[in-house]
Amino acid sequence: MLFIWIFKKNVVILRRLMINTMMKHFFSFLLLLCGICSVYAELTPYKEGKLVGLKDDDGNVVVAPKYTAIGDYSGTYTWMNVGGKGGYEHCPLGGKWGVLNELGEVVCPAEYDYVDLCNDHYVNVNKGGVMTIDNRTFTGGLWGIYDLVAKKEVVPCQYTQLGPVNQHGICWAQKDGKIARRLIADLVKDKKSKITDAKLCFYTQSDFEMKEMLLRHRDDGLWGVIDITGKELTEFSYTKVFEFVFGYSIVYERRKAGLVTEKGLQIVPCQFFEITNPGPTSVYWGMKDKLYALYNLNGQQLTPEKYQEALPFTEGVAWAKQDSLFALVDTLGVERILPTFGKVNPFFNGLATVATEHVGIVNTLGQVVIPLEYQDAPELFGDNQFRPVDKHSADCIGYVKDYDGACVWFDSKGTKLERNGKELYGVTDTIPNALWNY
Repeated sequence: MLFIWIFKKNVVILRRLMINTMMKHFFSFLLLLCGICSVYAELTPYKEGKLVGLKDDDGNVVVAPKYTAIGDYSGTYTWMNVGGKGGYEHCPLGGKWGVLNELGEVVCPAEYDYVDLCNDHYVNVNKGGVMTIDNRTFTGGLWGIYDLVAKKEVVPCQYTQLGPVNQHGICWAQKDGKIARRLIADLVKDKKSKITDAKLCFYTQSDFEMKEMLLRHRDDGLWGVIDITGKELTEFSYTKVFEFVFGYSIVYERRKAGLVTEKGLQIVPCQFFEITNPGPTSVYWGMKDKLYALYNLNGQQLTPEKYQEALPFTEGVAWAKQDSLFALVDTLGVERILPTFGKVNPFFNGLATVATEHVGIVNTLGQVVIPLEYQDAPELFGDNQFRPVDKHSADCIGYVKDYDGACVWFDSKGTKLERNGKELYGVTDTIPNALWNY
């Protein structure tokens, strides 16, 4: 009995200790959560007289009014301006520009004529340029890179243009160019197309494309690759460049295209009129005259020059057009399907919709999974991602439309599951009751 009493007593003590420990951890979690919420409470610009400051969600003043304008937060950082003028409250002209963090602290002082494209914690800064709000451009001056965490200029303002810094700290830079930069701005116009208001944005971009960033016109500038220390990784010899995708960038020397890596290594000389990015496949399409061929990164030609059109690789295969019909080509250059189809779509979930006179679906092995006897089908099989109840299953289902308007449902192996009535408003209206367990 004594043993039982001691055992029960110890259980009670142990239970109390567990409860006290759990409560301590719970309250610690609450305090941490409150701390996070208070630190990252969104700040909002407010105006007092002619100057702008920042308030928190409770209306408390975090930054006293001392700026001409402050942008709205759309991420960790926003711009601020001192001394600018103009008719738009959220888009001052002139003055000096800097950057604030989510606490309202200055992380880049107002010493620049513009700040743009905050990628992670690197921002392009300009000295000497001019903003034109009518056509949303910023031209002239010299560009550099500012590190918002280290709070210092890491690349001096010495380039006539810069691309955005990517996640690996690499950037395209231009010398002796005259390309205008697009402003990320929302314009409000009246019925006569006159601008009545403008609002500059300051987005954190991780995948910003250079074609969205620069307005191209006659330009004799040359491009090269730099890193965030300012080291020039290539010669400045390229007349046109694109952003890095999977570590590769398409570059041009006049009218001829090649490939450069993020380390500045030119792995494909500029010898093609058109070229595709190899991405994760390590192969690319190149056109030297009027026809495409497939090449690997060792320079080996894998197919003859015989395709009028070549589509990007998806799921290890690509469509290539010969004499108005598409063939399916793998990364070794083997045609898994000879030129057969007049219309094709990208592969998705291992399948692609194809058409001749009728519509069907094939897999990446080149096998016809759903026969070509239907009227229509979605571009991507299983795009709505209907899956079996088993969440670990990789299977999915999709439908094709028959000539009587009915939707015929298949799984990814081509097994016919159900047939339903005509589509009313959307795909969910076509799903038979028997398939709602997907």
